[in-house]
Amino acid sequence: MPDPTLLSRVKGFLRELKRRKVYQVGAVYVVVGFGVAQAADYLFELAGLPMVNARAVAIVLLLGLPVALVLAWAHEVRPEEEPEGNPPPSDGPGRQPEKESPAGRRASIVVLPFDNISPDPSDAYFADGLTEEITASLHAVRDLRVTSRNSATVLKLAGKDTQAIGTELGVAFVLEGSVRKAGEALRVTAKLIRADTDEQLWSERYDGELSDVFGMQEEVARSIVRTLEIHLEPEEERRLASRPMDDIRAYESYLKAREASLRWTREALEHALTHLERARARAGENAVILAGIGYVYSQFANMGAHDRDYVALAEEHARLALDIDPENPEAHMVLGFLYQEGLRDLDRSLHHLERSLAVKPDDPHALTWWVIALSLAGRNDEMGAAAVHLTEVDPLGPLSQAMLGYARQVQGDLQGGLEPMAVWHRESAPGSAASFFYAHALALVGRRDDALALLRRDLESDALEVWALNGHLLKAALEEDPEAMRAVMTDRYREKVARDLQLSFYTATIHALGGLRDETLEWLRHTVAGGFRNYPWMAKHDPWLSRYGDDPEFTPLFEKVREAWERMTTDV
Repeated sequence: MPDPTLLSRVKGFLRELKRRKVYQVGAVYVVVGFGVAQAADYLFELAGLPMVNARAVAIVLLLGLPVALVLAWAHEVRPEEEPEGNPPPSDGPGRQPEKESPAGRRASIVVLPFDNISPDPSDAYFADGLTEEITASLHAVRDLRVTSRNSATVLKLAGKDTQAIGTELGVAFVLEGSVRKAGEALRVTAKLIRADTDEQLWSERYDGELSDVFGMQEEVARSIVRTLEIHLEPEEERRLASRPMDDIRAYESYLKAREASLRWTREALEHALTHLERARARAGENAVILAGIGYVYSQFANMGAHDRDYVALAEEHARLALDIDPENPEAHMVLGFLYQEGLRDLDRSLHHLERSLAVKPDDPHALTWWVIALSLAGRNDEMGAAAVHLTEVDPLGPLSQAMLGYARQVQGDLQGGLEPMAVWHRESAPGSAASFFYAHALALVGRRDDALALLRRDLESDALEVWALNGHLLKAALEEDPEAMRAVMTDRYREKVARDLQLSFYTATIHALGGLRDETLEWLRHTVAGGFRNYPWMAKHDPWLSRYGDDPEFTPLFEKVREAWERMTTDV
């Protein structure tokens, strides 16, 4: 039986011959060459010259055919060739200059959710998964800014046209398409559109079997890269050509897990874990599947709603993934999160998130944790830039707005941080982390009554999620009820707070708001021991902690953080 991967590559090569106009060049060369040979015969006979010279002309023309075909492949003959210009300046250390697109704008794109036109509506997961995989492939191209799935989905559901999408997302190009899955047959259509003019730059239809899906995904990504004239580095080439797994049934289970994990509820995460374990049973130890399992466990840990040690399980699976693929970006992202919230090692968190973003610089999940890690480290200028970048790749994502508001607060712009937090709160369920952070933002600017009203409305007394419990702590502090604050701090909750560097800092500052000096000192010591070194945030911008700067027992802590922050800023 023919190798499906080989067949997919052959089909891709034939499509590439067509796209580069190799067929057209060959046909034109043959027609013109035949005319030249006929003319040579006539002229040589008319002049009485030996016919051997005419045959020599024919041989030269024949030898020139492969040369013309090679040149057509190499130079991709086009109706117009734009003159080359000087490359634009670099965007910063470690990032290559972004090339301009043929439209004269920076290469930026959004992949809209592909339409599911399969006979079975339940196959929508496959169309969603294909969209996500193409987006993830493009994330690995450093000279291409890719808008996140969150923002793409919002505008797709709103029925916006291409030009409106380009304007709202600030992108030059839009990719849209459809997926039809019927049994083992698969058809994928895709087209690339220039957003400002609605001009269709490229379109293609791919027909094959389910086993051809990886080749189809790669060909879509490569066609975009070629159309936008982006040069790929060897590592980017390797990433585009890589296959997540060999077993197509395992891949289907993986796509179902990915779709479920995006819903971020306990029930959905349980479903995701079931699908991933099913994929693992078929595909064996696979880096993509193991990283996915690590991600699901990390989200259980992030919720803080379970007694099992999900931090250890997440770390175990992320490290197994890195044993197979040391550059796996999702595994590094999981470890970057865990070293902030569970394993308490800020430098390792920064290391792993940097590794993740080196492969996928526009990944919104990694960027979110990167903003938080930079805030804890006191790298405030980088944090602000990362938060802005996050809003560029996910402009309509509520959490992206929250990170922008958070970054402004950390930098001392308390009023400027308020509205982005309000956006997050409006788009989130009551009692979630958004309720706590928005109430906290209101309290920071002196709107205590508004903060209290929000918490009293949003919080359920039996909420188990960590940030909901922190909301109860904030509510008791605003009500000036120290006994209620102590009641919230159960042994179970204290254990969870103790493992989370960001949560430890917020617990310290809320105790400062509530006037519980000894508890504030305890939690601030714990936070500093975990690697916290943002001196300006602690000593200047936080209105409740900063009041303890002259307290003799707090002074050594403030001094230790100041020295660590100054060393860090000097090194950076």
